[in-house]
Amino acid sequence: AESATSLYSRDGGFKLIEHAGTEEDAFNLVNSVGYFVQGINLNSVESPSGSIGDILVKNTSLTSAAKNVEIVANLKHDSHDLEETSSTLYANWDGRNLTDGEPDPIADSAYDYKTALNIYDTAGDEYELCAYFDHTTEMDSQEFLLTCNPKLDRRLFDAAGNRYNDTATTTNKGAGALLYGIVSFNVNGDFTDMECWNVPFDGNVDHTQSTNQITLERGDGYFDFLYEFTGAGDNQTAELSFGTTPAAQVITSPRGASATDPVLGVTFITTATTWDSVYDLSGNQVAAGDVITFTGLQGDGTAVSYAYAVDLTEDVQDLLDNLETQFGCTAAITGGKVELTDTEIGESQFAVTAITYADSSGNDPAANTSLAQVFGDEDSIFAIENQDRFARNAISTTGYASPYVTIMQTQDGYPEGYLREISVDQEGVISGLYTNFQQLEQAQVSLAKFVNLEGLVKQGGNLYVASDDAGTISTGTPGQNGFGNIVGNALEMSNVDLGREFANLIVTQRAFQANSKTISTADDIYNTLIRMKR
Repeated sequence: AESATSLYSRDGGFKLIEHAGTEEDAFNLVNSVGYFVQGINLNSVESPSGSIGDILVKNTSLTSAAKNVEIVANLKHDSHDLEETSSTLYANWDGRNLTDGEPDPIADSAYDYKTALNIYDTAGDEYELCAYFDHTTEMDSQEFLLTCNPKLDRRLFDAAGNRYNDTATTTNKGAGALLYGIVSFNVNGDFTDMECWNVPFDGNVDHTQSTNQITLERGDGYFDFLYEFTGAGDNQTAELSFGTTPAAQVITSPRGASATDPVLGVTFITTATTWDSVYDLSGNQVAAGDVITFTGLQGDGTAVSYAYAVDLTEDVQDLLDNLETQFGCTAAITGGKVELTDTEIGESQFAVTAITYADSSGNDPAANTSLAQVFGDEDSIFAIENQDRFARNAISTTGYASPYVTIMQTQDGYPEGYLREISVDQEGVISGLYTNFQQLEQAQVSLAKFVNLEGLVKQGGNLYVASDDAGTISTGTPGQNGFGNIVGNALEMSNVDLGREFANLIVTQRAFQANSKTISTADDIYNTLIRMKR
């Protein structure tokens, strides 16, 4: 916060010193004479307040438990490997089985392929996940079982607080079995669908019923699984992906509108087209006061009826802005058509079930044949693109006839890391790069503005204090509300302290004179030696 002793500078020559306050394992940012640089601490403190204070940079990064796990593989499609009778992975899994005291929960003959990756928990410790895959009795599907070491599974499995591997629960068959599922492919081997079930502590999934089946609600794009290795606190939740990204539902007007252009002639409208140059494809021009009514449903099923009155001075973006507000969506113009996209992925009832038109007198197209029907005929509906909950990425899991192979697998958890270097972007955000390869935002430098810069009083060392003549002091962040930007690894020439540089120049000059005198003396000695030789 500002006070009578606040100092200001444009000199960005800062350095880190060890923090002596209450925040553990942190550095302060100071200038060349040790004054603390202030800003807004982001992730460098346990509870960021958003207020201005001494900038802190953590020496170690906080750990993060895995929240997203992705496995991309080819799951071999081979009709010879189809099972004649169903023998599920969860039925073959038994977390109680041990060999020489170590877990041996599933026989090698019970599955066709196995892949493993390591994840991190809340303490930053590393644990192994294994995914088992196997053919089913169906041609274009495979089952999978996501697991961990049964002996290390400490999940809560009921509301009473019982955990796997507690004294009374060491014999649970389902220990280590985190998620069971079935993935499906089309005839080309492309990923098309996925169903998942939780595996209960007794291991009995019964996937022919919905008892343990996981239902994806609106807003859910991935299936979750639970894990916990510490034996304390709630279960951790992570999402499982096989290289897919859910796409939100898109609806499009049945027809596009055109615009006149003095150079190009008739073209499709854009968001910048003003309504005074909008026509339907029959050549009818939109008139002032025309009303376009959109009737339909938001994605959650909320009914909407929105009447837009045309103002010829506005552009088409004005309509889109209002549709976004009314339907809870994003709106765009594509090929002259209105394209609306639901803001939530997953189940959606998003629809425009009717477009109707009226002129300023309330006449519909039947009564006013020149009334422009810009986005479709009276009472027409928006086309609905089939939502693809499992839209494939550039690299996704496939079901080709080629052998099983793991193409890629990732998780986003990470252990503790130590600070390697820091960087500053043009918005003044200081980021730390850590040995765990995480780049984490630590703080943001604060800037100050003054009504009268002449009211700043020099204090030496490129520091100033604000006198009453400086007027009102405004503080903010770089690039915000007229504040300038930060340039990293650069120093303005105007920031040079001339007094210090003159002193440095005198020291340098004396050193040069001493060195030049040494050279001159050495030259005289060499000349004397040469004359003696002659």
